[in-house]
Amino acid sequence: MKLPLPSRIPILYVILSVLALISVVPMYFYSEQVESINRERLITNERLLQNTVTRSLADDIGQAHLRQFDSLTLIGRPCCDRLAATKSPATQRLSIQIQPPTTNSHVGH
Repeated sequence: MKLPLPSRIPILYVILSVLALISVVPMYFYSEQVESINRERLITNERLLQNTVTRSLADDIGQAHLRQFDSLTLIGRPCCDRLAATKSPATQRLSIQIQPPTTNSHVGH
């Protein structure tokens, strides 16, 4: 047994569909805006984190190189002292070149 289809749509269905559209459409646009804002913030935060990580790694590498240089200076210091004790001009020039730079010296003299 088939139920006959009504020729007119009941007013209740029209009201429910209009209310559904009124509530869903603004939420869709709002969610799109929120996603866009969050996407921009995430991109900005990711760039800041990349810069922070890069800076941190550069500092760590720089400190490691300074520690290596300091250890080489400690190893080379006795050699420099022995070279400075000799009277040969060539060894004295070599001793001056091997000396670790002071804090007042500038690279590129």
